[in-house]
Formats: sequence, structure tokens, C-alpha cells
Amino acid sequence: MTNSREYALIWDHKNDNPNGDMRNMNKPRRDDITGQLEIRPARIKRYIRDEWIGTGHNVLVKMGYDDEDGSTLSCENTIKPIKEEVKEELSNSKSDDKPADKKKKSSKSGKDEESGSKKAIPGLRAALLQRLLDNYIDTRLFGVVVTDASKELGSMCTVLGPLHVGWGKSVNTTEAKAVKGTSCFSSGDEVAGGNVSNEWVVPYSLFKASAVFNGQTAERQGINVTEVDLDAFRTGFINGLTNFKSTSKNPTPRMFVEVISNNHAVAGELSELVDAVYDCNDETLRSISQVTFDLAKLSEYGVANKAGIEKVNLYVRRGVNYINADASFNIIIF
Repeated sequence: MTNSREYALIWDHKNDNPNGDMRNMNKPRRDDITGQLEIRPARIKRYIRDEWIGTGHNVLVKMGYDDEDGSTLSCENTIKPIKEEVKEELSNSKSDDKPADKKKKSSKSGKDEESGSKKAIPGLRAALLQRLLDNYIDTRLFGVVVTDASKELGSMCTVLGPLHVGWGKSVNTTEAKAVKGTSCFSSGDEVAGGNVSNEWVVPYSLFKASAVFNGQTAERQGINVTEVDLDAFRTGFINGLTNFKSTSKNPTPRMFVEVISNNHAVAGELSELVDAVYDCNDETLRSISQVTFDLAKLSEYGVANKAGIEKVNLYVRRGVNYINADASFNIIIF
């Protein structure tokens, strides 16, 4: 079984909209009480999934990808061809072992030919889940929920992801400013000028998030998560944020902390043990060069839990300032 571990993910955004809220004019998500910006776990995992797709990993949950017919991929459309393939294999494996029922026959689709109603196909749910776990890295790590409108699975398929990624919270409080612009293209043939665009921009925001991989959760569900999978999570985060650049998103990874447990004990909020220190006001923070990461709390945690910790890996982007790293930390500069 792969050891449990916890992570601290640290990155920043510059002159962009870290995570817009479509229900609020696409303004950056913000805690109105603290003034901190927020990023949903789904947005963090999307960076990672996109990097996995780009590097040849099989990924089940995709955004903005169409099937061969040009239809937007829904859960059902994504799962359907996989399910049909598994059904075919089950049908072929049983055809030689089980004689045909002369009184009541079932079609390959799982429909009772006499009543015309759908019914659960024995073994299909378990076989489909195993296929998803074997073939898709995001299913193994993040889990999946498969709806069953056809009733052929008997019940909804659910895998609890052993790797949980929490919300990203900005260290600094900041405000977004509305920016207007014009495009070269008009919205119609009779419109002479270009369109007016509206967007929200945050000058600078520094984010932290915690993540936990629970090896026991994987073991209970029979999920074979390997060290290669967890290495892919790290590289997916670091390279995914590095490679993703657009007019609305400009993230840069700064630090990735991995604490590997040897007894499945985790703190759960590892990012809280990394303090970002800067001498300026939150409103005037504009660059990572103004920040120093104080690792004193992380070092104290490592010493206090030394018996239960196998290793602490500290991945730091070149040029990032940090202090009070324990001598036992394995430090890798990227």
C-alpha cells in the first residue's frame, strides 16, 4: 500500500482573474469577511488534468472537449462507450458458460425482451468501476461519480478519491479592478466598431492550499495508487501551472511541500505551517520577490512527529526566498 501523505501547494497569480464566479459577473471569488480571494478545488485539479492530457495520461473528466459527433461531452456520453465495451466483454465471457434461457431472454443491452424494461446487468457495475480505475489516473486519485440513467448498473457508481485537494485561499487581501477593452471584430455585419470587452483583473495574489492522500481510503476501495501516480500529481501541479498561460489566467507555482507518513497520520492543513512574510501592505504586494516563506512551523511539526514521518520533500521554484528549513528536509529546486 502506498503511504499516506499531505501536501502544501503554494502559487501566485499576476494581473489576472484567478477563479471567476459566473454567478457574480465572473468576479474573482472572494471571502467577503476576510477579503481573501478563493479558488475552487475543481479549478486547481483542472490545471493538473490539462497537464496530464498534454503529457499523454488517460484522463476521464475533460472540459471543453467534444466527441466525434461534435457534442459536448457529458458524464453519460463519456462513460457510454466504455460501458458498452465492458458489456460486450461480459457478454462474450458468459456466452460459452451459460445456456440461453428459453422462457425469458435478455438482450445484450440489458433489456428484458418480454417486458421491454431495463434491468441491472450482473457484474457490469463492478467491471466498469475497475476499468475506470485501471485506465484513468484522475479516477484513481480524485474519484468519480457515474450516473446511471439506463439502470443497467443497478445503482450509481461512486469512487471516493483518496487524494483530496482543498480550497485555495489568498494570503494577501486584495481587490479586483474592472477593465474594459475593445476587440477588432464586431458582433455583426452591420456593426461598424469592435465589441467592448469587460474583465476583472487582480494585480497580485498569493495562494496556499492543502491536499491529503489517504492510503487507507485507497486500500479500502481496492484502488491501486502507485508512487508514479503521486509523482504525476506533483508534476501535474508544477508543470500544469507553469504551462497554463492565457489572457485571464497567469498562475506560477512557487512551492510544493510533500510530507510522507509511515503510519497514515496526517495534520490535514499542511499549508497553515508555511508562513508568507512580507514588509509591505497587502494592497501593495506585487511580486514574489517581496515574500519570504518562513518554514519554522513546518520544521517544528517535522521534529515533533519524526517517528511517524518517512520524508519531507520541499520543491521550491528558483529565486523564491525561504528560511528556517529543517536540515532533514529534502530540498529540490525547480
